[in-house]
Amino acid sequence: MVARSSEPRSGNMQTPRIWRASWLHTGSRFPVAIAVFPAATIVFLLGLGAGSWIGCSGATEVNRASVAELQVDPAGASISGVDSTYTFSVRALDSSGNLIPSPAVTWSSLNANVATMEAGTGKATAVASGQVTISAELDGLVSYGLLTVAVPGEAPVSRWIESRLTSETLEAVWGTSPTNIYAVGSLGIILHYDGSRWNTMPSGVNEILRGVWGASPNDVYTVGSQGSILHYDGVGWRGVDYPGSSESLYDVWGSSPNDVFVVGDGGTILHYDGTSWTTMRFTGIARLLTSVWGVSPTDVSAVASNGTIYQYDGKFWNKSSDGVGEPLKAVWCPSADDWYAAGAAGTVLYMAGATRYRIGWTAMSRVTDEFLFDLSGTSSDNVYAVGDSGTILHYDGDTWSQLVSGTTNWLFGVWATSSGTVLAVGREGTVLLGQN
Repeated sequence: MVARSSEPRSGNMQTPRIWRASWLHTGSRFPVAIAVFPAATIVFLLGLGAGSWIGCSGATEVNRASVAELQVDPAGASISGVDSTYTFSVRALDSSGNLIPSPAVTWSSLNANVATMEAGTGKATAVASGQVTISAELDGLVSYGLLTVAVPGEAPVSRWIESRLTSETLEAVWGTSPTNIYAVGSLGIILHYDGSRWNTMPSGVNEILRGVWGASPNDVYTVGSQGSILHYDGVGWRGVDYPGSSESLYDVWGSSPNDVFVVGDGGTILHYDGTSWTTMRFTGIARLLTSVWGVSPTDVSAVASNGTIYQYDGKFWNKSSDGVGEPLKAVWCPSADDWYAAGAAGTVLYMAGATRYRIGWTAMSRVTDEFLFDLSGTSSDNVYAVGDSGTILHYDGDTWSQLVSGTTNWLFGVWATSSGTVLAVGREGTVLLGQN
């Protein structure tokens, strides 16, 4: 994600003060040590050989051009396994378009429950499965990247514990960790799980909420009917104003706080760039888009009620697959190399990311005729799909099998993490907690 500074720069965004100085040594007539350092830096010199350092000469201030553009590279990456690592880099340009050498950026993770970051190196270390936005900051300018973590080898759920938290239907579930989970549904219901108990959060709306996602624990969105978009900032939920119609919205996903996608009825695709919401208008988009997921700002997929799958490359939405004959309701991936979509009549599609533009999506063997509403998992060998009549399917990397859920209620949402939590939600406030 490219971050650019505004011109003119604000008064508190001053060019960093850099000093250049040279030191003399008693064994030489000429300066033999030259250093460039920030103004606040304390410099220590060690004597080498005979003689000693006798002082600093010619200290002058050097103005380094302020950064005007910052870009994390790559914008999205995938790794596999707890403790696996990936090192991001950054490209910094000044206002003249010149490359700033060795920019001293500060790195951070927006969700250390999925991956941690070394502040000075850009090295990410996986903690659990999921997606995490990473940030790079320099001179107050921030750029983002997305890391997708898969954790293979997780044991599948062997039994489900059912509870009823509300009489309202729960449409979706998502979390940043096993101690920070949100479930949303009809009549504006929003439930939050803190690791020990569920609590109801006031939403201020009565619409059906169908999708939930966040970039961090304090930056969460939910979307629903009548064009509802709500944002949670760590304090409370507030409605989001944006230009557009009141079409029902079905899903939300993003790669960072500055790159959020919302899809819905009427072929609606909304995008938030960190400042404003805009409607993305492309010809040929299906009437109803039901789900959206991605692995970077330039690799996003959406599925439609007519079975069509679309892919966004950072500029345009294009058909990734024509209609498959069945409505699709979910799209998800544990890495850039493994994509899944699911929908009516037990339909599950798969696509290997590396062959996206050569082979595309292929149908997987069906093990049910029930409508499948959502997908989640921890890796390509631990995928869950939920649907009608309490249907829960599991994929182990080779075959799909049906699990005994213990309920006949329709299940609309599922969320899984390698930290040991798998949750499914559905009608009449049903919540299933999976255990293995």
